[in-house]
Amino acid sequence: METVDKKNNIFKNIIRQMVKVSESAFTLSENVEILNTNINSQTGQTSKVQKENSDALSEVNKILEKATGLKQTSNQADNASKAGIERQKTYLGEINGLSESIEKGRLFISEFKNKSEEINKMTNIIKDLSGRLDVLSINGAIEAARQGAYGAGFGVIAREMKALAQETEL
Repeated sequence: METVDKKNNIFKNIIRQMVKVSESAFTLSENVEILNTNINSQTGQTSKVQKENSDALSEVNKILEKATGLKQTSNQADNASKAGIERQKTYLGEINGLSESIEKGRLFISEFKNKSEEINKMTNIIKDLSGRLDVLSINGAIEAARQGAYGAGFGVIAREMKALAQETEL
């Protein structure tokens, strides 16, 4: 009987842990959706920055062409344009790196969401098993009662099944 109690306690602990994991997964899933929304917003902003940088680069090139007639101004404009182009290239490189990071984050979130859904499915299976165990315990108690004294041992088992079903209800 002690072994059954230990097994029951182990099973109870597993069920409690799975419930906690499921609750955490649900909360995390909601946070993941919020994060996904923020990532989508940042992706849109990143595209705008890329467009603005591209437009700025075009303007710098136009200024460079107009300034060729004035030597001193031309040299200053040329140096400023080169520095601006380098900064823009650096920014574009950083933006591209950010876009790659966002995509990796999106893939991670998708995978995590799938795992969360699997945990929810497992929780639903446990709920279903708990309900079935409850029905079986009721049927066992009825059969034990029908058998009278001969069914007393089965009645004990039916009561234990009922208790286990109640403990595993989520």
